[in-house]
Amino acid sequence: PLRGGRTAVLTVRSLTSGTAAGWTYLYGTWLPRSGETPANRPPYELYPRDMATTAPEDLVTEICLPLA
Repeated sequence: PLRGGRTAVLTVRSLTSGTAAGWTYLYGTWLPRSGETPANRPPYELYPRDMATTAPEDLVTEICLPLA
């Protein structure tokens, strides 16, 4: 189960190609500039759109980084 708390969320418009770049940006650019500290919980991804009924170009991934 997911625990509550503050979370940085980056939405990328892709399930594959943009996801790796999104993780790189979140940890390599945003986090150092934000002054935030990651929580002692693993990051995760959410897929809010139904893959069975959504066109591939409209799929998104939410990259989630729990914050302390």
